[in-house]
Amino acid sequence: MIARVPRTMAELLRGRADARPERTALSFWKDGGWTTWTWAALRERAESVAAGLAAAGICGGDNVLLVVPEVDLTVASLFGAWWLGAVPVPVGLPFRLTDERAFFESLRVTARRLDARALVTNRALAAFATKDESITILDAEDLVAAVPQSAPPRSRSPSAPAVIQ
Repeated sequence: MIARVPRTMAELLRGRADARPERTALSFWKDGGWTTWTWAALRERAESVAAGLAAAGICGGDNVLLVVPEVDLTVASLFGAWWLGAVPVPVGLPFRLTDERAFFESLRVTARRLDARALVTNRALAAFATKDESITILDAEDLVAAVPQSAPPRSRSPSAPAVIQ
């Protein structure tokens, strides 16, 4: 019997979380020590972020900018976007971020070019992102805390973009 190969990142996560929920999905350094997430924990966070994105009006196929420096919030945001069927667009912070407002203003141009519906960032950086109707600013910490809907991942065409870099 040939095992079914996951066609999307959401399918990969669901398959691993169903088959090996207590196995390690990833480990990362945080607050002076190693933190480990199981596949079940990663799925739970992805479901929470997906629920928060959906509550903000984000749908499958929507581009979502991610400016999240924390590893845990970045991973949860990536997999949450994939779980929803959205397309994450990770944006790195400049090594020396001297003018936060100018950086976020330049992101507005990027958001318009990509037709991005939302910008996910952390609380500290969100304070520098000016609000307007062109893009929804979302706090990654709030998204991770959203109540998951326990819905299966949205099916997307495997030929649809998984990420825009």
